[in-house]
Amino acid sequence: IDGHVFRVDPIELSGYGGNATASATWDLSSGVQAVNVSFDNLDLHPQLASSVSGTGSVSLRNWDTESAQGHARLRLRAHEVSHGIPLDGTVEVNLADGRLEVNASRLAGTGFELDVSGFVSQALSLRYRARIDELDELDLLPEGLPVLGGVQIEGLVEGPMGAPRATAQVRSESFSASGIPLELDADLVWAGSRIRLDELALRNDSGGSLTRAGDYDGASSVLSLQGRGANFTAPGIPELDASVRSLELTLEGPLGQLQGQASAALGEIRFRGVPLPAATLDLETSAGEARMTILDASDRPWASVRADTTSPYRAEAKLELDALPVGALLRAYSDDA
Repeated sequence: IDGHVFRVDPIELSGYGGNATASATWDLSSGVQAVNVSFDNLDLHPQLASSVSGTGSVSLRNWDTESAQGHARLRLRAHEVSHGIPLDGTVEVNLADGRLEVNASRLAGTGFELDVSGFVSQALSLRYRARIDELDELDLLPEGLPVLGGVQIEGLVEGPMGAPRATAQVRSESFSASGIPLELDADLVWAGSRIRLDELALRNDSGGSLTRAGDYDGASSVLSLQGRGANFTAPGIPELDASVRSLELTLEGPLGQLQGQASAALGEIRFRGVPLPAATLDLETSAGEARMTILDASDRPWASVRADTTSPYRAEAKLELDALPVGALLRAYSDDA
């Protein structure tokens, strides 16, 4: 204590891989309080794989937080690790009139870049933009998901602190799924427990397209999805080449009890190089089971499958051999042998 000034000399602290110092003063006559801090190499959340250094100061009068003014400058440095999202960059934070302004431009990591700017108070408004060069190099996606390429994402997080709303626009011209190159456009809105997909559009270089829209309520685990497509190749089945001329899809209900329908008009179909009849595929799911029927051009079924979608899993299949080129299929197998 020096006259009417109460002072706390620098306090040294250590932890989280680094150290920090803090000092404070309180002018008893004017009622002004001030706090200064500096810190070095403090580890952030393990998922971020970075440490932070910087300085900060804040002053206020008579402990009134509405009168607080301050500034902080943070420097993020990435760790050399094999997991998490390492970040390098600078964050500027200003406090005035009860509002915290944030400016984090060009936060960079291996294969991506992130910009965030806006303010936080009783409500928040943060605009962000991200560029990801290679999705598979980030430790974010489920293991084994067959997607590659880069995306650009931008959006806004805004609204009351207790119930913010977020938007995201996702774009890509170098995206691929199961080895198929695609253009990607998606618009999403998140509010509370609800995620709404306004549009997800995938387009290939031969003019094919697949669009989807719907929403998911995390509180009730209810999904609603509608989709349509045209002129694309059905991927993922070895030795089978099939083009889809058109597709209509609806799916609704709790995740464990989804009900839906799908109808697809198939164009040229080849199995091991053997042409099969052009067909229409109808799929229906309900009450724990899925039923699929494949019809030829005369609406005669040449294949049907019924499968349980809950444990214990069972499946039944029926094939109409007189509707298929059995001889050619047998020769395709015998030629391999």
